[in-house]
Amino acid sequence: MAYRWHTGETLVPLSLTWFVLPAMAIGFAEELLWRGWLQGLLCKAWAPVSAALIAALCHTGYKLALFAFPPEGVPWHTMLGLFQLAVFTLVAGLSLGWMRSKFNTVIGPICSHMLFDLLVYGDRTHAPWWVW
Repeated sequence: MAYRWHTGETLVPLSLTWFVLPAMAIGFAEELLWRGWLQGLLCKAWAPVSAALIAALCHTGYKLALFAFPPEGVPWHTMLGLFQLAVFTLVAGLSLGWMRSKFNTVIGPICSHMLFDLLVYGDRTHAPWWVW
């Protein structure tokens, strides 16, 4: 909701478009990769807190790589914007990692991420540049 407020949109989507399904599928896939596979793999050798931290840092690095080098014609993000993205993504990743570790399932993180994507992208009529 803070993202939508920041971009001047209504706090929740007033309608849903076709893009809500791919957006939620991306969140689903990201959670399977970062919290499901990577954090699960790391938990076999490391403490749960360390596994969640490393998975969150990897996910944050992935997000920063997407936004740090946008395609030609897309305005560069400021360093402050990238820092804010990093902080938000890391905090969200740690929260989702805690949830995965605490309840020993990836279902909570998946549902949370999909809800986030529904709220952020639900009324978009086209995919943002970073999706494709």
